[in-house]
Formats: sequence, C-alpha cells, structure tokens
Amino acid sequence: MTTKLFKNLIAYSLNGPLLPHCASADVIERQAALQALLAEFEFTPCHSSAAIQSGWAAPLGRDSKMLSHACGDHLLIVYRQEKREVPAPELASRLEQKVAEIEAAENRRMSRKERCALKDDLLAALLPYAFSKFEVTPIWLDLKHHRLCVDAVSYSRAERAISLLRKTLGTLSLTPFPVNALDAGALLTAWVADNDDPALPACYQLGDTARLRGPESGSISLKDCDLRSEEVQSHLAAGMAVNSLALDWVDTGEDGYITVNTRFTLNDDLVLKNIKIAGMEIEEQQSDQEGLDAEFAILSGLLSQLLNQLARDFSAPAESAGETPTLEGE
Repeated sequence: MTTKLFKNLIAYSLNGPLLPHCASADVIERQAALQALLAEFEFTPCHSSAAIQSGWAAPLGRDSKMLSHACGDHLLIVYRQEKREVPAPELASRLEQKVAEIEAAENRRMSRKERCALKDDLLAALLPYAFSKFEVTPIWLDLKHHRLCVDAVSYSRAERAISLLRKTLGTLSLTPFPVNALDAGALLTAWVADNDDPALPACYQLGDTARLRGPESGSISLKDCDLRSEEVQSHLAAGMAVNSLALDWVDTGEDGYITVNTRFTLNDDLVLKNIKIAGMEIEEQQSDQEGLDAEFAILSGLLSQLLNQLARDFSAPAESAGETPTLEGE
C-alpha cells in the first residue's frame, strides 16, 4: 500500500497529558476540547503583504470543519504553512536597476542603509505576485501510548509543527523517542554484522540499502546490495558504522504466515523514512475523506505496534537509564 500519510515518521514521548485542562477519558470529548484550541490558530492564506503564514488545516480536506480526526485513541491534526518567495535573482536585478536610476538622477552614491530600505520596499511590492510554496505536515497523537508522531524527514521540519502545537496548547513537554534510548548506530551496526551470534531480532529482515559512516569522516551509500557480503563486512571490520538501514518488519499471523510487511529505512537518530506497507490494501472508497479515514485507521494501529517494537529494541534497561532530556516550551 502506498500511503498518503506518514511516509516518514519522527516520534516523541509525551511527558504529561496532552490536554491538562480536559480530564475526560472520552476521546470525543478530548477531540472537542482540542478543536476549540486549534480553531484559534486555524490556517488562513497569506494576505497580500505577508511572506509566510501557518496554522491548522482540516485533516479530511476543505469540506470538513473539524481540525482534528479521531480513530479510537488516535488523533490526527495537520500543520499547514504557506510561504511566498520572490526569486533572489529577480529581486537583485530589480534592485540594481532601481539603484542605478536613483544614482543617475541624483548624481550620488546610495548608502548601504538606503539600499537595504529600497530592497525591503521592492520585496513588499513583489510579494503579492510571488508564487506560494505549501508545507503540509500531519501529526499523529497516540493517546494510549502517550506518543506524538510527526510526518517529517528532519527534526527541524518537525519542530516547526511542534512549535505551533506548543503555542496552541499553551504547554507541551516531549522526550525524544524512545525514552532512555541506546546508541542506535551501534545497534544497527550489530544487526548488519555477520557473526556467529546474530543480533538482528527475528521480526526484522535486512533490506538491501544502507549508509555507512567512517570513524572520522566519509560515508558510503549502498543500494541493491547484499549487506552480509564480504565487502560490506570488511567495511564494518575497518571501523565503519551503519547510520541508515533499510528494514522489513513483519507481522506474522496465527498460522505462522507473514500477513503484513512494513518496509522502512531507519536512521541512527531513529527517524523512519520511506515507509511502505505490503500485504494490506484499502478498498475503493466513495470519497477521499473515507479513503483517508481508512488509511489512518490502518496506519495508526500498525505503526503503533512497530513503535512498540522499536521501543523494546532501542531502550536501555531501566537500571542503566540516566537522566532523560525533555523538549519543553517557555
């Protein structure tokens, strides 16, 4: 199944209740409380003089008035950003032309301060005609497992959405997932290493893609490669470490046959990328809303199980866990 939601995933652990002012355990009541908060920061397009605008958009599309979508103990919200950019070469060309006209007319050199002010004026004049770039970032709130997951390829992009959510809620304390994580790079390297005591858990299968990083600098990207080959093992023996690894996570049914195969790339910062699911298809739906609803129902259940497995694999034992860093707003 090629998914629209969560092709990539960055997970965090919630350090407290998502809605501290809503004590109800009913997900519908919590959704209503969240809706009221999200509505204060609902996305509106950039006005003529604005370069950037962000807010919350309806997960099920423009026809929906709800700014969150509930499925059991899971909530879906969507961060949307519009950014207008005037091409730098166009702005520079117009600035130089205008400067030349003014200097010729007034027979003097413009100061740096004047040039900066003129550049700002030109930018304001061009912004209404600039093309918009949109960034759409789904956020999945797993209330049962106290997790927040962002569909993003980097922590910097995830933080843009989290920053607005923190502002929306008033407070939001997060811990990088999993709590008390092991050295992920060392564990990924051990999984690839071919030895007499394989470390790779039985629920995973190695893919054919990886990236190796040297002890000081340099890296090697491997594609369509047997990761247990002599060449790869020689790189590991020379001190290189795995910092990105393609994996298949398999969900085995009661009869022992694989029912669902989730393929993804796991980085040593525990970012999941290129998530693909085989063995599960969504039937033809009557509308895009129904299709998205079905997809979120499938993904939230399946990826929740995968994150539980990753937490078991990458969490340090309780007795060896140190102080855990938190990410909190002001």
